[in-house]
Amino acid sequence: GQALLRAQPAAKSYACEAPADIQASIDQASLTRIDALLEQDPNNFWLLRAYIDATIGRPRVGTIQAPDTAIPKDRVDESVIDRYRKKYAARPSDPEAAYLYAYALVHRDTGKSIEILDTVTQQTPSFPSAWLTLAVIHNFPNYFDQAKQRKYAENYIAQCPNTIESRIAGIAMKLDRSDALTN
Repeated sequence: GQALLRAQPAAKSYACEAPADIQASIDQASLTRIDALLEQDPNNFWLLRAYIDATIGRPRVGTIQAPDTAIPKDRVDESVIDRYRKKYAARPSDPEAAYLYAYALVHRDTGKSIEILDTVTQQTPSFPSAWLTLAVIHNFPNYFDQAKQRKYAENYIAQCPNTIESRIAGIAMKLDRSDALTN
């Protein structure tokens, strides 16, 4: 409880990607391992996101999909969404809590996910994961919008100029010429 009430620094810096040691743990982790890592570090954004990825398809498939930093590949189980909904309700102004709830909603209530992510980008424009996820969502057939893809991808790159993010490269190749994206 007390860790949730810590005051956030006035100008928090948000990482473009998980630290190498966390990413290595995520890449090799099963759901059980991610649970164990979260017990040690329950507020780690990257582990919380990996947990969402690792639970996808669990009830239907019986095997865990490799954690991915892109976007959920399928619908997230309602119990997982509820877990993140509660964290968001407890901390609605926390961009990480808002992002994780929105991320869990992709493919189940993508419209609400977009709404929450747009709010995150407006209130915390320095939060790169929201920009990236919105760029990817606007590549989905039902939400396809090149102008929004460009806006979100360019804002992601503004936050993460040294990115080697493959989804951003893919989006840049499909869009009309954009100097920020091409670079």
